[in-house]
Amino acid sequence: MLHLQDGGSGCLILGSVDSYGHLIVSKLDNSDVDRLTFSALPRDCGVGEGGWAGLCFSPSQWSTAAVTRSFCKSIEVCDQDIHFQTIHTLQELYRNICSFSFSRV
Repeated sequence: MLHLQDGGSGCLILGSVDSYGHLIVSKLDNSDVDRLTFSALPRDCGVGEGGWAGLCFSPSQWSTAAVTRSFCKSIEVCDQDIHFQTIHTLQELYRNICSFSFSRV
């Protein structure tokens, strides 16, 4: 899955996640000077089978992203390459009923 979002200040944020939850995020702009790329592997990398995966960026912090995976029944929240929360669900996540969004507290 690919996700493209406006990162403000004339840059774009490009994110991709594969069926196993491997996340790659790039910050793109018009110059080659301020380019940044990072990746994060899921905590259970190499375990289980691949399946549907989704990606969502935080609107207030471009480097914070949530990755959902259906077969693992999990939502992993990362800030750049650091995992700081994993949420396990009781049921499998389905792309037509699953939505995740960040909210300001």
